[in-house]
Amino acid sequence: MTSAADNNTETDLSPTRERWLEQAIETYYRSRFEQVGFPIPARFHVSVGFGYGAKRENAKLLGQCWSRIQSADGVNHIFISPEIDDTMEVLRTLGHELIHSALDSDEGIMDGHTKRFAEIATRLGFNGPMTQTPASIELQADLITVAAALGEYPHGALRVDVPARVTSKDPAYTGGGRVHTGPPRQSNRHVKCECPCCGYTVRTTHKWIAMGAPRCPVGTEMIPEL
Repeated sequence: MTSAADNNTETDLSPTRERWLEQAIETYYRSRFEQVGFPIPARFHVSVGFGYGAKRENAKLLGQCWSRIQSADGVNHIFISPEIDDTMEVLRTLGHELIHSALDSDEGIMDGHTKRFAEIATRLGFNGPMTQTPASIELQADLITVAAALGEYPHGALRVDVPARVTSKDPAYTGGGRVHTGPPRQSNRHVKCECPCCGYTVRTTHKWIAMGAPRCPVGTEMIPEL
C-alpha cells in the first residue's frame, strides 16, 4: 500500500558535482579532444578533492590528474579542488587536467607542461603559461555555452584559511570549535630563514630564532620569513 507520504515525496534531480563534471566531459571536452587529434580515455574517476602533495605555503592546487597505472582498475583519477566553485574556473581546470589524461601512458604522465602538453592546450584554445592555461576568448565563449547547458556548478567553495581550533579561553572565542576532524595546525611550525646575500635557506623554530637568527655558511645573518 502506498502511503500519502510516499505520494508527496519529491525526487531530487539536482546533479551531483561528480555527475556535473562527467557531463562536461561527455558533452564538450570529449569531442574537442578528438577534433584536435588527442582523444581522451573512455573512462574517468572524476571528483572533488584536495591535490596530493599540496602545501598551504604554495599557491593552492586547483586540480590534479593521476596516471591510470596508479589505479587498481586502470582508470585516471581527476580531482577538482573543493576551494573553487566558479563555474568557468572549474571548466577551465577540468580541461587542463584532461590534457594530462590524454598524454597518459603505461609509463605514467611524463610530459608535465612541456611541448606536447602545450601543443594540445593551444589547439584546444588555452593560452600560456602552460602551468595555468588561461582560456582564450574563443574558448571562453565555448565554456559559457557549456555552462549555460549544464547550469551552475553545484558546489560551495570550501574555506581552508581558518584557525584549526579555538576555545573558550581564547579572547576571540565566539562559540566556535574545531572546523575539521583532521589534526590541528601545529603552533611550532618551522620558520623559513633566508640569507639576503646568497639565498641560502634553513627552517627553524621561533624558540631558536628568539635566541639569535641563524647564519649562512659564510657567516651572514639570515632573515626570518614573517
